[in-house]
Amino acid sequence: MCRHCSQVYLALARVAPRLFGACVVGINGSRHGAEDTWPPFSIMSVSKPFLYALVCQALRPELARRKLGGTGTSLPFDSAMAIDQSPDRMTNPMVNPGALASTSLVPGNSPEARWRFIHKGLSRFAGSQLALDEEVYASARETHHRNQGLAFLLHGLGRLEAEPVLTTELYTRQCSLAVTARELAVMGETLADGGVNPLTGTRVVDAEV
Repeated sequence: MCRHCSQVYLALARVAPRLFGACVVGINGSRHGAEDTWPPFSIMSVSKPFLYALVCQALRPELARRKLGGTGTSLPFDSAMAIDQSPDRMTNPMVNPGALASTSLVPGNSPEARWRFIHKGLSRFAGSQLALDEEVYASARETHHRNQGLAFLLHGLGRLEAEPVLTTELYTRQCSLAVTARELAVMGETLADGGVNPLTGTRVVDAEV
């Protein structure tokens, strides 16, 4: 478990530290796992590439790239300095400022419509309906002040496409979805095989994405 996450999100500090599992999924849907591949855990930052893919699918990759950037920061993943040091005030979708900006681009005419887009999309990647870890979610909402600060900073610079509090709420909820090692392996294989889920045969995103 990420040491930073267990310090910021207190519910994660209570997870059994000895849990360990590994799973590999082939493009034909074959699954090979070892040890603890079934206990669910919150997806946290591993949601970033999948959410970015969904945004690229909704906006097209070229537009998403222009709005979110793709430059490495050489700074901590939750750095505000990375935003200030960037000439265009963009980072990339794999660090927290860029991930928040990605979440702000999720389509929907209401908060719940936006959440349905996120939840449905990530579940399609996994090939199963992902559940929200309510304990982690409640814990994260109490301590996500830094992410909220990053969202307000981005908003002030014109780099957030939705209201900062809503964006932080959606991002926190997104990171609190529970997955198993098997489900996460399926998600990775879906990206690796051009956007087609190997278990359901569903195209989640285009091969271009």
